[in-house]
Amino acid sequence: MAKEYHKNLENKNLLFIYEENNKIINYRETMFLSYHFLHLTGLKIVNSQRLNSKTFYSKLLSGKINIQEFEFKNNLTQWKLEILPQIIQIEQLANQVGEFCNSGILLKTDVLVGTTRNAILGLKFIFKNKIYVPNTILKEDIKKLVSKRNRIIAVMKKNLKEEKYSEFTYINKKTSKEILRNNTELKFKIK
Repeated sequence: MAKEYHKNLENKNLLFIYEENNKIINYRETMFLSYHFLHLTGLKIVNSQRLNSKTFYSKLLSGKINIQEFEFKNNLTQWKLEILPQIIQIEQLANQVGEFCNSGILLKTDVLVGTTRNAILGLKFIFKNKIYVPNTILKEDIKKLVSKRNRIIAVMKKNLKEEKYSEFTYINKKTSKEILRNNTELKFKIK
């Protein structure tokens, strides 16, 4: 899965564009870096003085990781590993976004992006960078974990170094690219 993450998400931004109930268009911008991958697996590094999330990821990519260097963090790790392939394709699968409502789950995340088919990406807002980063994945129906769901109408992708988004990875049939490009909130984000 590390190679797929490297190919599809590493050093990329995703822009999840959604429509709120009052027809207002809004968005959540995310950033995916190499060291975020460990959070998504649910694995735990055994000796953190010799290995950190960046070196763990590098060793996975090169095929030089030793099984004694990591372990399952808890009983949710197996579920995370099962849905990780879907999460790596989140730009094509996500159809809903909402604020996490702390519904009995001990989780430090702000926004959930996902599906009703048990694949959710948790995002934490980083104030310093003014962007969301992935910090967990869940095998659950998003309807159960958000206070207000919003339908995703488009997803865009770019490399971190690019200034604006130009690639649509998903767009709803009823949504016009021109309307998005002319939107007050989005016109500074997309070409």
